[in-house]
Amino acid sequence: IFLEMFPYRNRQCCWVVHRLRVRSLASPSREIAASETTRSLLSQIQGEENVSGDGVLQSCTGGLLRLSMPGSVFVGQGLRVGSVPAVVVRFDRTGVVAAALDVAEAGASVSSCGMLTLKQRDWPAGLSNCSLSEIVTPSGASTESLLKLPASRASKRLQIQRHLPSGLAAVEALLPLGEGQRLGLVGPPGTGKSTALRMLATSQAPETAVVFVAHRRHQSRLEAEFAELGDRSAPFVALSAEPSSPAPERYFLLLAALRLAVELGSSHRNVVLAVDDAVSFAEAAAELKVPPMSAAQVVASTLEAAGNWTCSGHQRALSVAIALDLAPG
Repeated sequence: IFLEMFPYRNRQCCWVVHRLRVRSLASPSREIAASETTRSLLSQIQGEENVSGDGVLQSCTGGLLRLSMPGSVFVGQGLRVGSVPAVVVRFDRTGVVAAALDVAEAGASVSSCGMLTLKQRDWPAGLSNCSLSEIVTPSGASTESLLKLPASRASKRLQIQRHLPSGLAAVEALLPLGEGQRLGLVGPPGTGKSTALRMLATSQAPETAVVFVAHRRHQSRLEAEFAELGDRSAPFVALSAEPSSPAPERYFLLLAALRLAVELGSSHRNVVLAVDDAVSFAEAAAELKVPPMSAAQVVASTLEAAGNWTCSGHQRALSVAIALDLAPG
């Protein structure tokens, strides 16, 4: 379901509802992984998680690092540049290009780790306001890599049975939502998409786990927006990237949120993933020039992850809401 939002008289917003059949770019029969080299495939087959050897940082531009690395290198390989986590996004005859998730200092040592994954942690009930560097590690296992998108559940989806609160009177009256649905908010800036996403997230039941992704928003502002969230028995994780954050941080933020939402689904009956917005993610992918996975592929897989299914005899639901900030014309 897509809600097209546009300005009307007296700066009020009108919504046009679209029902679209989204043809997923994901294969329903297997997991999607990033483009991999022969070395990457051999490493996974042989169970290798680390590639030893220290490298040299040659240059840094906009979060992209040019490195000289000894030994074999593969796309998705985790690195530490000083204390900054990084991940290999491509390589050529002149060296390795890695994406740093924070500012790397000139002359920092470069060491190979495992794969970029989520840190192992127990999420407490209530609000957790985090940046990307606080929740990821470059030393994880290949099976948990952020570049390994979740397998499609299209063949296992169940019918929608429960109502999903939206916090929006117009939507509740005209088009009630259900747990496991996919929702897109499309429109130019200033039409209330971010507000609608925030209302949807905060209107969820206390036992519903929520992952809220905010590209180009200050962490302090996001914390203020959810200050009156109230008591909750499930996690409410707000992930944000500053407006000045480098492209790699904005790119991997959505991948981390998707992985987190899927993991929370194993322990919570209902999970809501709200993304504000997909266009900022696509801009970050474009700034990487040759990202590990295209923006279209990641967004399609994020939408494809939604649905209702049964896990170990328990019904689970993942609802996905994405805003697309499209300028007129």
